Amino acid sequence: MLAGDWNGDGYDTPGVWRAGVFYLTNSNLRPTTDVVLPYGDARDLPAVGDWDGNGTDTVGVFRNGTFLLRNALTPGLAEATVPFGDVGDRPLVAAWKARGPSTVGVSRKY
Repeated sequence: MLAGDWNGDGYDTPGVWRAGVFYLTNSNLRPTTDVVLPYGDARDLPAVGDWDGNGTDTVGVFRNGTFLLRNALTPGLAEATVPFGDVGDRPLVAAWKARGPSTVGVSRKY
């Protein structure tokens, strides 16, 4: 389960990641899919955030220690590639300073 402000209206709404496809809705009240976006592959882990600070969350994936990020909810190649972490880490995303664009982090088992 994912959550993000996919349309920039100021409200986070649900999303689901299944085997390389994001399914996103713009409503918390109706169970319809507004965006179906193939991105990444089934072995990736999803990461969502406002990468460019424009108020709209978009998608990304974490693959073998690298984040592959998009700035639009359209198919295409990564617009930003961020090497961070190691194979086996789990992606974390937040606006760590409580404002501005989202940035990446990882959690790691010890």
